[in-house]
Amino acid sequence: MTNLHLMLTVFRNTQGQGYGEFNDISSITMFADYTVLTVLRQLGVLKYSSTLASTTGTSSEIGAGTEEEVELQACSINAVEK
Repeated sequence: MTNLHLMLTVFRNTQGQGYGEFNDISSITMFADYTVLTVLRQLGVLKYSSTLASTTGTSSEIGAGTEEEVELQACSINAVEK
């Protein structure tokens, strides 16, 4: 999922309100990819539920655009921005 896809997904799911309200899109500086997620998890910044950990620890993939994928990427952006 690209940054644009993620932002559009968040915008669509929130109808442009709350977390989906992008008034200053140029301030988003983090690229939400799986490498960043892996590093944040290894550093203890992100903690996965046991169900999610078992899914990511096997050959199973999290589907593109699923709630889990959007939440993981949104959490990684939030973590890096803080």
